[in-house]
Amino acid sequence: MSDEIKAISEILDSKTAQKVYDDGLKLSVSETGCAITDLVKTARIFTAPIQIAAAYQDRLAEWINRTIRKVPEERLIKAPARIAGPIFEELRYLEDGDVITEMFLNLLTKAIDKEEQKFAHPGFVKIIGHLSPDEALVLSCLKKRTYDEHYESLYDPEKNIFHSKKIILQEFEKGDLIYPDNFYVYTSHLASLDLVRFNIYNQTPIWDEQQGVQKGEIGKAKLELTEFGSMFVSACLPDAA
Repeated sequence: MSDEIKAISEILDSKTAQKVYDDGLKLSVSETGCAITDLVKTARIFTAPIQIAAAYQDRLAEWINRTIRKVPEERLIKAPARIAGPIFEELRYLEDGDVITEMFLNLLTKAIDKEEQKFAHPGFVKIIGHLSPDEALVLSCLKKRTYDEHYESLYDPEKNIFHSKKIILQEFEKGDLIYPDNFYVYTSHLASLDLVRFNIYNQTPIWDEQQGVQKGEIGKAKLELTEFGSMFVSACLPDAA
């Protein structure tokens, strides 16, 4: 085995190292030497070796090549093991082109960039693994703007609670989701992860004029990212999203 493959094998298993090496040799003669040198140099930014199934080797090699070439060489640094290791494990079960795959790869890119690594929170790996494609879409939309929601609720003065909430305006286009009926399940889940919130900015009482008591309210809220959610989408979703 060549010294180059041995160097890459310090990080990956030997079969994957050979695949990465062979991909470099597919380039033109003038590019090959530089490509292999780059691969050896940049492969070292990934930490502990991993053993992977054959079906996963080609995809992982391609993803690694794609990821390390997104970062200028002078900014490449070693990825924290707490981020790179779990990402490689999660990627075993995903396919190329999957939105969740892309989120993991975006996070990995941040993790090996000296200027961006501060945004690569270790907790983001588990969060991505808990998301559905629809939830990723909601986050992608919220990266661009906030969405108004107006609602009407009834008031029970004896129990001092509002109930029977009815949505009277929802700006978010739920029809873009795979399962639009699950929208509030998604937002509830995202809120539990501290990624989004419905920020209530106006509450107008509805009065029973005859009895002079409050019978409900009309509320206005914005669906928006939390501070933690803004950091998450910056690290895990591409700027073009």
